[in-house]
Amino acid sequence: MAARALLGNHQGVARSVELAEDPPVELLRLSGTDVPTPEQAAALARLRFHQGDAAHMPFDDDAFDMSFTCLALEQMPRSVPDVLREMVRVTSGYCVFLEPFADANGVLGRAQLRALDYFRGRVASFCDFGLEPVYFTSAIPQKIRFRTGLLVARVAPRD
Repeated sequence: MAARALLGNHQGVARSVELAEDPPVELLRLSGTDVPTPEQAAALARLRFHQGDAAHMPFDDDAFDMSFTCLALEQMPRSVPDVLREMVRVTSGYCVFLEPFADANGVLGRAQLRALDYFRGRVASFCDFGLEPVYFTSAIPQKIRFRTGLLVARVAPRD
């Protein structure tokens, strides 16, 4: 089973490279064009995809101005502390999270997250990892069973 999951990850990276090199017209149309502008083409050419462990990233300190998660923490609730520490280490500016925060859910949503063993942390807990919440909202498109929240947090200055 683990070998198949790993293979899937390699396939995902390969497919991401393919899509960046030759974006399908359907995706381009979502951005309002049929052909990438020179700026878009240059940005796509700069993309790099890495497969690895979010709790042990192979990047230098402050390697990125911004980092983000999109429904990734929900799948690894026990790794969240290590992942947040790594995100803070490799990021010099802001971290953005689209996750099922407890703050975005009522009693039933939190119960569903607990039953699924998903991440359900509180925004305030991110301060413990050197992240200063700047903006939080749950006024975004939502999942059916539980709600997600969007958090923008500034990486606190390090000593």
